[in-house]
Amino acid sequence: MGVGADNKKSILSKREVEILQAVARGLSNQEIANELVISVNTVRVHLRNIFEKLQVQSRTEATMWAIQQGVIATEASETENDADTDHPLVSRAPVLIPHLSAWQRLYFVMAIIVAAFVLITPVVKPMLKQPPSDPIAPPKTNSISTQELAGGWSAMAKMPAARTQLALAVYQDELYMIGGYRANGITGVVEVFNPEMLTWREAADKPTPVANIQGVVIGDYIYVAGGCTDTTEVTNVLEILNPIEDVWRAGAPLPEPLCAYAATAYDEKLYLIGGWNGSAYVDSVYVYDPSLNQWQLMEQGYPLKVGFAAAATLDDKIYVAGGYDGEKEYADVNIFSPATNEWVSGVSLKQPRGGLELVAVGRNLYAMGGGLTTFLTTNEQLLVDQAEWREWGVPFYDEWRNFGSAVVEPNIISVGGWNGEYLDAIIYHRTTPFKLFLPVVQ
Repeated sequence: MGVGADNKKSILSKREVEILQAVARGLSNQEIANELVISVNTVRVHLRNIFEKLQVQSRTEATMWAIQQGVIATEASETENDADTDHPLVSRAPVLIPHLSAWQRLYFVMAIIVAAFVLITPVVKPMLKQPPSDPIAPPKTNSISTQELAGGWSAMAKMPAARTQLALAVYQDELYMIGGYRANGITGVVEVFNPEMLTWREAADKPTPVANIQGVVIGDYIYVAGGCTDTTEVTNVLEILNPIEDVWRAGAPLPEPLCAYAATAYDEKLYLIGGWNGSAYVDSVYVYDPSLNQWQLMEQGYPLKVGFAAAATLDDKIYVAGGYDGEKEYADVNIFSPATNEWVSGVSLKQPRGGLELVAVGRNLYAMGGGLTTFLTTNEQLLVDQAEWREWGVPFYDEWRNFGSAVVEPNIISVGGWNGEYLDAIIYHRTTPFKLFLPVVQ
């Protein structure tokens, strides 16, 4: 049996009530820490305790409960149309009401009724979470130092401007950061970082500013397909960057608008798996052949209708991990064999993850971040030959998602993302390949 409302009220400490009220006002973790003169980590610990006591999984659910129980004064809700207004969502694709469980629908409806008495304008959640409403204000960033990192991660540099849900591609060992959300909205800016020299330069802006995208390198070109063009629209454009000439050109449009897909390259072709098409999460698998400038819809679709999964190519297989269907996250790992056009089930992740990244290094796969609806405290590493996922460290606790990751051996490098605020961090983890040492017999 769940804890009753009165019991929940009584087990919240005075400090937890203060933090819950601050959450309802739309304050970020850093703003709460500044206001209460405590550390950000302390805020996160309190939030985790609040969620456990109230048996909820998000700031929005906690706020709904607080409004319902009168813990938060109604005037506080005037600034709280959505407890996660400056959250670059979970997904930036909508959480469809038909997918919610019965108790979640009840909370959602009750929150709308309460807000309706306070506000004249309709309280309708946008399909995609909005960036902060004041574009003049400086971005809310989580600038980090080496001392703040954990899990074997180190800080490398800071981005010129924090952003999330961007595309990251590596060409000639330079990092191309393309599009995504900044604090003042979607951008088409392309910034190039040299991790060896620690230098920055700007490349030509992407013609169509978009978010929730992936950048895939095939030959001497970077391919970026689809994406969210604003908070309600999805595009089918394919835009291709020639890094040598610093010029973008258009490729054949996608057969349908798509964002939040998983993407990888295999045999000089671009694979897009799943995603959001503007009205639903899909199980489609599209393959683009640059030599023909043509898309093909694979007859064998992905086993799940999800977005915010991650894909990586290892040997002659494509691995797809995690995902989100508008209601829940998945721990599923499915493996595609282009030779047979078949999907088979792989070893599942230890935890469901949406908004994660997946990279291959040697004979290992590294699943990082995620947690659109739940807190995560570990990353995972798959020893492919041993068919076993093992936990490894995260640089941020509780929330870390919608960033970009790539490999510049021997390092895994991650940029931007969301950790309660827009991240401006470029961080890296030095991988240690597993080696087999045999004794020398003389």
